[in-house]
Amino acid sequence: MSMDVAKRDNYRFAAYLLYAVSVVGILDFFSSADAMSVKSVLPMWDIVAYVILFVLAFFIHRTSKIASILYAIVAVCWFLALTCYLPWKYAHPLNVVTVFSQLCMIATAYAILFTARKTSQVSS
Repeated sequence: MSMDVAKRDNYRFAAYLLYAVSVVGILDFFSSADAMSVKSVLPMWDIVAYVILFVLAFFIHRTSKIASILYAIVAVCWFLALTCYLPWKYAHPLNVVTVFSQLCMIATAYAILFTARKTSQVSS
């Protein structure tokens, strides 16, 4: 059973938004540390979290429903840690504008994914 073209394009566009979240996060990590001359205590947390999100976005690109659920769980955990726990506990630098733009991209991607699923259920 093949997926229709519109739904596949919606998954592809949503995955590209989620790829962008990871790329922006990694770029922000490197650029903000250089610009502010502040090094993170736990640099691997940032890199590992964004690489995991990137891999899950790849599986969403392949239209995996389980990957979209896992991405949501990992993204919620990561952004809660990034905005609440790491700055408080480890004085982790936080760029609020970048985090806000990442959250907007994630919300847009999930709105697209939800719309794609909803339209495919209606057309069935």
